[in-house]
Amino acid sequence: SNTIIVGTDDANVWVTTNLGATWTNVDAGLPNRWITRVRFDPTNRNIAYVTCSGFRFDVRLPHVFRTTNLGATWQDISGNLPEAPVTVILVDPQYTNRLYVGTDVGCYFTTNTGATWQPMGTALPNVAVSDMQLHQPTRIARAFTHGRSAWQISLDSLVITDVAEETSQPTTF
Repeated sequence: SNTIIVGTDDANVWVTTNLGATWTNVDAGLPNRWITRVRFDPTNRNIAYVTCSGFRFDVRLPHVFRTTNLGATWQDISGNLPEAPVTVILVDPQYTNRLYVGTDVGCYFTTNTGATWQPMGTALPNVAVSDMQLHQPTRIARAFTHGRSAWQISLDSLVITDVAEETSQPTTF
């Protein structure tokens, strides 16, 4: 695709639809925070997500935002996340209403595009997560932490508490 989105440590988000020939600033409505991650929805180039950290400003509020119009407007989807910087976001390519985030206090997921969040498993310590990856063929998510190694969990084994989705047996992260 010719569409690229980037975030910077000075609170800017930029998008290009012509492989970088021209860029448009699309951070209107986002807080003045370090942009920690940007991610497109794998099925719709107009939908993107931004995570922010207020760590350097001593602001612990979680910040996860979603756009459905390539950054023209943003919606805060932080919901009930704990008060901690958010460092990474994954969009489930199989269920795009499911999002997974790494924060300074562990990993969380939503099945309703950020209306409500819940912890991913029970074994991951209360630790800063600096990156996450999804291995789609096995549906294994891996979280990479600051000082506590790497952890993994099967996404298909997460307990879904949203009444609109079927629940499964709990697993540990």
